[in-house]
Amino acid sequence: MSERRTRPRRRRAVSGLAALVAVATLATAGVSPADSAPAPARSRTEAGAAQPVTRTDGVEGRMDTTAPSAARAHVWDLQVVGNRIYIAGKFRRVVEAGGSWPRRAQPFLAAFDTVTGDWVSSWRPVLDRPAYTLTVLPSGSILAGGEFTRVNGRDAQGLVALDPVTGATDLRFRGQVGRPGGSEPAVVRDLEVRGSRVYAAGQFSRARGPGGTLFPVTKAVRFAVTDGAPDPGWRPRVAGRSVWAVAVSTDGRRVHLGGEFTRVGNGGGTSQ
Repeated sequence: MSERRTRPRRRRAVSGLAALVAVATLATAGVSPADSAPAPARSRTEAGAAQPVTRTDGVEGRMDTTAPSAARAHVWDLQVVGNRIYIAGKFRRVVEAGGSWPRRAQPFLAAFDTVTGDWVSSWRPVLDRPAYTLTVLPSGSILAGGEFTRVNGRDAQGLVALDPVTGATDLRFRGQVGRPGGSEPAVVRDLEVRGSRVYAAGQFSRARGPGGTLFPVTKAVRFAVTDGAPDPGWRPRVAGRSVWAVAVSTDGRRVHLGGEFTRVGNGGGTSQ
């Protein structure tokens, strides 16, 4: 990778109960998390008084899928918009950090308040399988990618745009991916918006847009941010295993891919 990404990489799988922790308090105090003992959960009274939050509501729930092996709850991606942080991953429930620690069913996508740490119970999209990556479209909609096939009762193969306030499906964006001929679902593992385009990377072999026509791609594709129309003129030939990351150079002239593949077109790839 010769270019530094303009947005920080968020690809970290965080495992276990209450997998969201705010560490800004330690950072501003000049103390690293490694130098400090774990802080107890703050009460809702403290949070409501706008005190620094060191423990938020979190997620839990074992999930067995075709993508990596069975494990405890994993948060795979985070996206902050205004005073909300949206999370995507492999989890079943939200855990509220107060009282009797109630559990609320909310698989694979959830939102939390960045000030109080509270779960945003009004944002509840319904997915049938995990989500792995999030980005924001110019329209303001949250674009999620993963291995899901249905969202909010509609077909949504690997990609879906969601209203950032209500969680309803934004039907203006129709881009999807597919993986016909096999038993495993298509997977979108990373997204990158650049100008009027959004790039998707993962494990898939078809792309579809507003017209519904499928055309061949290999693990990477770009769509129009407005309606999700795939660009048939940009189809890198990726050989080998999956693509896990995509980034566009600052001058917009190169798209960088990372993952387990062995070759792109006629050039060598990487398995690092």
